[in-house]
Amino acid sequence: MTRQEYQQLIIEIEAALATKSTKTARQYYLIKTYEVYEVAGVKKIIGKRKEASDPIKFLVPFEDIFQTILMCHRNIGHKGRDLMMQECSKKYMNLTKDLITRNLLDLFLKFYDCDECKKRKEKKQIRIKKIDQKCNCECHLCNNCKCHLE
Repeated sequence: MTRQEYQQLIIEIEAALATKSTKTARQYYLIKTYEVYEVAGVKKIIGKRKEASDPIKFLVPFEDIFQTILMCHRNIGHKGRDLMMQECSKKYMNLTKDLITRNLLDLFLKFYDCDECKKRKEKKQIRIKKIDQKCNCECHLCNNCKCHLE
């Protein structure tokens, strides 16, 4: 859904709510499925809630998906792809596991250079240390090394 379609949907939802006469099937669907929620003067579409205390799940236009994924990535503390998928599906209606596949998140993580994630990966790398100081090789099992067979 593009931003234009998103804005059009907001207009349709508000018109459906304002209609006092008979409504079309689409209008009933929109009223049953969505609500318009205003945040800091900006109207956003959220999923219909049964009660006011239910969590809000926003609908995100395609142009804002990258920024939304980036925000989720930062909010969870740079913890990884699977947690990011869970976080996105908790807060956003259309950012589900079906839309955001592992390939899309892998692309996101590949093209977004995150300094904290790089530091974390560097810490996880295994460093090979010399076991025997007499040997100049960097093998773990010096018994298999040619220099120890002599």
